[in-house]
Amino acid sequence: MIDGYTENKIIEMAIHIIKNGTTLRETAAVFKISKSSVFRYIDEILVDLNRSLYIDVRKVLEYNKVVRSMRGGMATKRRWSNENERKSNCKR
Repeated sequence: MIDGYTENKIIEMAIHIIKNGTTLRETAAVFKISKSSVFRYIDEILVDLNRSLYIDVRKVLEYNKVVRSMRGGMATKRRWSNENERKSNCKR
């Protein structure tokens, strides 16, 4: 059984994900718990607590999954850009 405090935290996490469009990792950082715990709370417990909220959260998480490769590519581009800029500043 889950106590009332945990239920409220799970619902709070779900609302945070929907409102801000955050990833599981970002949500875990905000709530100071592991990414695995956030996933478990959302995937296993929220579905029984509040089905409509669960469906909305899943939509956000599916969108995040679709754009994951684009975010990774942009991060790599930024990293190489910063690295090249740093190297060119050292040569001067």
